[in-house]
Amino acid sequence: MKLSRGWIRTGWLVLGASLFSGVTRAEITVFADRKIVLPVLIPEASLPSERSAAEDLTRVLGVMSGLKWPVRSPTKTSEEGIYVGHFPALRPEEPFIVAKDIFKHARGEVGPDAFRVQSSHGSIFIESATSQGIGYAVDWFLDHKGGVRWYAPGAVGEIVPRRARWSVVDLDVLRDPAYVSREISGLNSAEEKVWARRNGLRGRVDFSHSLGRVFSRDALAKHVDWNPLFDGKRRVQTSDVDRNWQPNLALPEVAAYAATVAGRAFAADQKRYSFSLGINDSVRFDQSEATRTLV
Repeated sequence: MKLSRGWIRTGWLVLGASLFSGVTRAEITVFADRKIVLPVLIPEASLPSERSAAEDLTRVLGVMSGLKWPVRSPTKTSEEGIYVGHFPALRPEEPFIVAKDIFKHARGEVGPDAFRVQSSHGSIFIESATSQGIGYAVDWFLDHKGGVRWYAPGAVGEIVPRRARWSVVDLDVLRDPAYVSREISGLNSAEEKVWARRNGLRGRVDFSHSLGRVFSRDALAKHVDWNPLFDGKRRVQTSDVDRNWQPNLALPEVAAYAATVAGRAFAADQKRYSFSLGINDSVRFDQSEATRTLV
């Protein structure tokens, strides 16, 4: 068995013809005997996202333990606790190198949602590559090490195991989501968005039905043939969210116009990751001879 950081060799155990190394890992107690062992600590100049994640952590720990957990800054550099956020003076580890291109990471780079959960000298450090990732780090810690589950949005879907004692083994975890954009459509309410985050979701790529918004009324009025021929008549768009309308995809100028609109959007927002050219949710495509020939 391969030894990793924080593991202590305790001997050898022979089972049948196989040889296994008996290995245990040091434990860190979070609470026990109705007492808080590790308080939740945040930087003095904490970011709103760090404080929010820390407060959520103490809320769940309170349900788990029946104790009231405060959120505060450390009183001394050697204080043991669960540190949420960046503490450069206490953390000699290499900082995160966030990729400039989120779709293509160089060696050693991570995405904006990457995080680290690590134990050191009796404390647990929860850090993220950017302010966007600290909530994912706390939720991962509670899920994978605390057995907390979020099966559905809202309080009814949250399952927090009650314990008299909670200890975790030494940690040294660096996680970087494999997918830049992780999304389930239709999660719009505040509770649904929180549930999505707790389960690691984060949408970053525009997609889905958008052509009704791409083609302006003025452009369609000037170019009537950009509207589809349907049942022998030109079907005119009734609104920007008219799902029964599709542009005449057989025309090269239609594609050129859409590309121009996309280019303007990227130029106006240098941080934009994508621009959706998804067809509308309809099967009412152009029925002209040009389209039928292409099909």
